[in-house]
Formats: sequence, structure tokens, C-alpha cells
Amino acid sequence: MSEFQLVRLALYTLTGNDASQRTALRAGFRYEGILRNYTDHRGEPRDAVFFSLIPGDLMPVSRAPDRE
Repeated sequence: MSEFQLVRLALYTLTGNDASQRTALRAGFRYEGILRNYTDHRGEPRDAVFFSLIPGDLMPVSRAPDRE
């Protein structure tokens, strides 16, 4: 994140999108909460689950778990 001078990266999914929420958590994002009626999906107001990532949340590359 420092390469791009970002101080915060955020994402949201619609409630019920469990696969995307698990992916966000595995990628290191932290759960922040639910914003009610945050977005419109197919003409209906929908709640959104928010996640964020800040530089302090990142592990140094040398400490990252090995992947096979």
C-alpha cells in the first residue's frame, strides 16, 4: 500500500455474499460493519458489509504464510 501512498483501502459486499466476505477476510481485510440501505441493487435498497485494510494490518512479505 505504501508503494501507492494509500492510507486506507475499503471494499463492500452485499449482505448474503458470504463467499466474497470470506475472500476479503483471507486477503487481510478487517470487518468494519454493516451499513443499512447503503446501495441500490436491482431497484431495491440493500445493506452492505464493509471491510478495510490499512498499512498497519499488512504482514511483511517475509512473514507471510507460505502458499503451495
